[in-house]
Amino acid sequence: MRIWIVEIGEPLPLETGKRLLRYGQFSAFLAARGHEVTWFACDFSHAVKAHVARVGTHRLTNGVALKVLHAPGYSANVSLARSWHHRAFARALAADLKHETTPPDFILCPIPTIENAEVIRDYAARHRVPYILDVRDNWPDELVRRAPYPLQLLARAALRGLFSAARAAARDAAFITGVSRLQVEYGLSLAGRPFDESRDHVFHHGYTRSVVAPEAHRDAMDWWRERGLRAAKVISFVGTLGVSFDFEPVFAAARRLWREGRRDIQIVVAGDGDARDALVGRGNELMLFPGWIDMARIDALLANSVAAVAPYIPNTAMSLPNKFFEYFAYGLPVLSSCSGESAELIAEHGIGIQYDPSTPDDFYKCLLRITEHPEQARAMGRAALSLFSAQFDQSLLFSEMEKRIRGVARC
Repeated sequence: MRIWIVEIGEPLPLETGKRLLRYGQFSAFLAARGHEVTWFACDFSHAVKAHVARVGTHRLTNGVALKVLHAPGYSANVSLARSWHHRAFARALAADLKHETTPPDFILCPIPTIENAEVIRDYAARHRVPYILDVRDNWPDELVRRAPYPLQLLARAALRGLFSAARAAARDAAFITGVSRLQVEYGLSLAGRPFDESRDHVFHHGYTRSVVAPEAHRDAMDWWRERGLRAAKVISFVGTLGVSFDFEPVFAAARRLWREGRRDIQIVVAGDGDARDALVGRGNELMLFPGWIDMARIDALLANSVAAVAPYIPNTAMSLPNKFFEYFAYGLPVLSSCSGESAELIAEHGIGIQYDPSTPDDFYKCLLRITEHPEQARAMGRAALSLFSAQFDQSLLFSEMEKRIRGVARC
């Protein structure tokens, strides 16, 4: 089959030291299965806020054709400049598609961005090509939610064009997928129809644990020791540091542990993002903020951790974030404030501890429970790894999605 993937937010295979995420990995999987895959991407990197690739078609060694289009950059995740970036890329995409003489058999298009979905909807209608609308975030409702509460009605009115485009793209999609049940339900609400088991599907992020060479692992451990990783009991966070996280309970626990003379516990907050500078200034000697780290250093950190933390803000739109699968793959129990499906998994499978970020010392109590009862922590970790192997291994998820694509593709 000829399959197109239209996605502009993930790291590109052309970037040095970056690991591929959902669509980069899925495109490689499809190519390995013999499909002709084209990934339409942007020359601007959302992660590093810089233009990182040359415009044009790049033939990757894994068989994927990476078609890079230009759009202007932006410095803040929520800004008029980013909105302009989305619109500019969509126009570049529409212009490029006019020169595509042979339509694909199927198109995978995520939201965000709605602007791209609108272009794909129009193209698919003209050429009778089925497409998936893959919902990663509740867009554009998430934009309304980020506005100050008194301005949310005004924001919704200002975004009525995006809402209309999102509903149209959802209605015409061959089927709707999402990174969690919550996102599928959101996509269906845009489409104005109920769940159809033959068409709709929860397409979890999943994870594939990377194979790190022994020498690279040793180098990574040396790097961690140079940066002060010493404690026997390491609690880790790895991710983009943005508005979705509330680290206040983590800071409070670190302060209390320091006052109590607990030097056997260390909390590592690895990653970069808009909130990193503010977080670093509030930490203490029990916390490390190494910034962005590569795959070998992630592997070394998680392999030497006793638990991982998922400190989400209340009522986050991410019901089952992708970092859970990464933690599960390493057999780590999760200390989580995330509600929805992740809370259900923790309760049902015993793979971590749920804490209330609004209750003083609740995270601290969870931290002591996980570090002072190692047998219980190891049992949770084994349950997490078992759940990952049964439900969230990326090869299983990708195979299921490929089967569904074959069922509705044009060919």
